[in-house]
Amino acid sequence: MLTSASGAKIPLSQVTTITMSTGASLIAREMNRRYMIIRLNLRGTDLSTFLKEAK
Repeated sequence: MLTSASGAKIPLSQVTTITMSTGASLIAREMNRRYMIIRLNLRGTDLSTFLKEAK
């Protein structure tokens, strides 16, 4: 679940399509904190517009 700016709960399925694929397994850490890299394809918009809408 995502939380909107107003506090509403939004299912992730309403804003994205999640697919499983095979690839290298990696647990990344920076300063001993785990993090994850998320890749996405933007279609029909530019990065600046996407980031404004995501906020």
